Amino acid sequence: MKKKINVILIIVVIALWGGIGYRFLSNYFFTPDQPVLSTNFDSNTDIDNIFVQRDTFVMEPIKRDPFLNKIKSDSKSILVRNNSTNNTVKPKQVVTHSSTEIKTYWPKIEYYGYIKSGDNKELVLLNINGFVKKMHVGENGSGVTVNKISRDSIEVSFNKENKVIIRHSRLN
Repeated sequence: MKKKINVILIIVVIALWGGIGYRFLSNYFFTPDQPVLSTNFDSNTDIDNIFVQRDTFVMEPIKRDPFLNKIKSDSKSILVRNNSTNNTVKPKQVVTHSSTEIKTYWPKIEYYGYIKSGDNKELVLLNINGFVKKMHVGENGSGVTVNKISRDSIEVSFNKENKVIIRHSRLN
């Protein structure tokens, strides 16, 4: 009985590897069932008369700086003088980027507590965007710098903005 099962399993394995080999080798040695579509041009066809249909779209300016996590947007309306004979003036909307910062996206920060060693070095335990980090005062992690440590809160800075984070307490 055991010999029959081994023979059946060997046949199944050979069939599977044969199918894989056929698919692999059919790309190189056999002719395709579908004809390859190609564009044939006559020698009399002028290249300039061939039209290429182009896809058009409007590119909008980027409003969010991906490196600083800040949104920049400022639009101004200016007057543009037309160089025609009647000298009409048309207002034109121009979008310019300035250094006006609208909003800074802070990472999610949770303060779990601190450890104070004998030589007065304080170590804080922070959860920054789901990653637990151990940091000292003045240390930078994920763009967040610890400025001041207290028992119940810490002061952190991110992109030159300061924020006070209150200690996270677990009630469970």
